[in-house]
Amino acid sequence: MDLNKRILEPSLMEDDEFLEYYEYNRHIGLDKQDGVAKAVAKLCKNFNSGKVLDIGCGIANVPIYLAQQFESSFIVGIDASEKAIEFGKGLVKEHYMNDRIVLSKAHLPYENFWHKKKDFNLVFSRSALHHFANPLDFWYTVKDNLKEDGSVFVLDLIRPETSERAARLVYDRFKGEVNKPIARAFYNSLCAAHRAKEVKEHLEIVSLLPMKILVNSEIHIIIYR
Repeated sequence: MDLNKRILEPSLMEDDEFLEYYEYNRHIGLDKQDGVAKAVAKLCKNFNSGKVLDIGCGIANVPIYLAQQFESSFIVGIDASEKAIEFGKGLVKEHYMNDRIVLSKAHLPYENFWHKKKDFNLVFSRSALHHFANPLDFWYTVKDNLKEDGSVFVLDLIRPETSERAARLVYDRFKGEVNKPIARAFYNSLCAAHRAKEVKEHLEIVSLLPMKILVNSEIHIIIYR
């Protein structure tokens, strides 16, 4: 089936899916999170310190690596999942970073969070954009919270051309274990993701250009400045 249009996914993970997601990110994915932090340092050359907003921070493993990469940063992580926030607070405490990382539950665009607007030197997001039913809600959140000269780093998935290709990508990634909750979630995320042309159109609508759009692999896109 052609994936000319997005297929929206469920807004939040079920219990068994969340626990698999937690274990995957807690153990298997840690090196990859470190790589994301280093990619921010490489691509966002104007950012080296200050306040960071992480939209869709999950269990906070990326904020921890961002705090390690940028030693003079203060990070606010927000996520719609109360479970993820609670797990994340535990990880932040384990790494003795309570004074540098604050996590809050916020189901955007329905719930606000407590920081004032235009307050962040960097707005960061990894794998959150495709969760938004209306991508403009995501990009307006970026714009509303970013300082005029601030940096942006958004890493997300790219929607494949067909559902068959999406299924194959899931099969390869999870070594055939396609019925695992996390594998089903990944398939849904691929079908809900955007393509580079669509992202550019959204950035034009919210007046966030110029922004660089890098198709980093068959399944990943990076939007940054």
